[in-house]
Amino acid sequence: MSDNSTYTFAVAGIRSASCAARIDEALEDLSGVHRSQTSVSAGRTVVDTDPSGVDLEVLVAVLASLGHRATVQAS
Repeated sequence: MSDNSTYTFAVAGIRSASCAARIDEALEDLSGVHRSQTSVSAGRTVVDTDPSGVDLEVLVAVLASLGHRATVQAS
């Protein structure tokens, strides 16, 4: 049994390191998120979560609240 679920999102509109840091901080503030790593150059965010701790829809909603459209990429 895995301790983590990992989601990779293609995220539109990441333009700077400060934008990436803001995304990571917002996601890591959520209960159940262990780590968020956002890449400006790749335009994506990888999020490690507790499999029972946070819903995928919540992650997408947080990204949307920051002004970013996110789509889950296949693993």
